[in-house]
Amino acid sequence: MVRATTGRGTKVWVHAIKDVDPNEGGYYCEIYLNQNEDRHDDFCIHREDCDLTNDIDVREFIEEYVSGIMEY
Repeated sequence: MVRATTGRGTKVWVHAIKDVDPNEGGYYCEIYLNQNEDRHDDFCIHREDCDLTNDIDVREFIEEYVSGIMEY
């Protein structure tokens, strides 16, 4: 899980799961407000978004994406 902070300062956890068709090769990401709660939100990382073979690139994409969330 990746720990990230939204644009409003909320700390969240993001679990990235290898995705399937139609986003095969990408990731399906679930956002949790608390490690013990149900999924709060989700998003996808597509093959063209970053280098999916590089864990650091994926982590940085997740952190950047979450930092743009202003709803929570």
